[in-house]
Amino acid sequence: MVTAVPSRPGSRTPAAPAAPHPAAVAPPPGALELVGVAKTYANGFVALEDVDLRVGRGELVAIVGPSGCGKSTVLRLAAGLIAPSKGRISKSAGDLAYVFQDPTLLAWRSVRANVELVCRIRGIPKQERAERSARALELVGLSEVAGHLSHELSGGMKMRVSIARALATQPDLLLLDEPFGALDEFTRQRLNDELHRIWAVEGFAAVLVTHSLREAVFLGHRIVVMAPGPGRVLSTYASPAPPTGALDHQARRESPELERLALEIGRELAFVS
Repeated sequence: MVTAVPSRPGSRTPAAPAAPHPAAVAPPPGALELVGVAKTYANGFVALEDVDLRVGRGELVAIVGPSGCGKSTVLRLAAGLIAPSKGRISKSAGDLAYVFQDPTLLAWRSVRANVELVCRIRGIPKQERAERSARALELVGLSEVAGHLSHELSGGMKMRVSIARALATQPDLLLLDEPFGALDEFTRQRLNDELHRIWAVEGFAAVLVTHSLREAVFLGHRIVVMAPGPGRVLSTYASPAPPTGALDHQARRESPELERLALEIGRELAFVS
């Protein structure tokens, strides 16, 4: 069975049934756990097979891999949007929020109304919705455009509204499915910085699906590498410089340890893409 467990910093945990490194440290108490999870669709397509994954509370886990390896399927299963064909999925008590690839905003509504939408659907009282919305917009730096219509915003600002909408639910677990994939590199880096800053303040657990190896190693405590045919966990890397509350983003981005890790993961993916 494929097991995703943390390893010594910057090293790879093989998918084969090898013993963990003696220095391995268990992740903190679980926010999310998948055990032996598989997903086969009605047409017979096997999207995932025998996936184990554990995300600790307050931990950022990035998932990378070629198209078709089941990265987004893992998120949809974790969110309860689809059911597994076999295996067990458990989540700690608390709220879960999902940020999709597209901001999925209501163009005819204000930024504030978009941020309040999920809270409104959940029946949260008006005053509390307003307070949550104001705080979430402050976290993403968009308080000044709260009254603007969402279609008036740039792509990067729309994604920040989408993140604010998720934060307004006060999640313990945040699932992000390639949220920055359609943005230019400069905007993407800025939003990576924003996400790191918000995580340092809020302390939620997060699972980020991304095609960007540099984004994965910049944001992740651990990086899970998946392979297709069917989707499975190939290996898991522990960051040699895991994220902290420190906000020197440029120094972190230029870290030689993280650059080496991105190159090592890239070499591994070259053989399975």
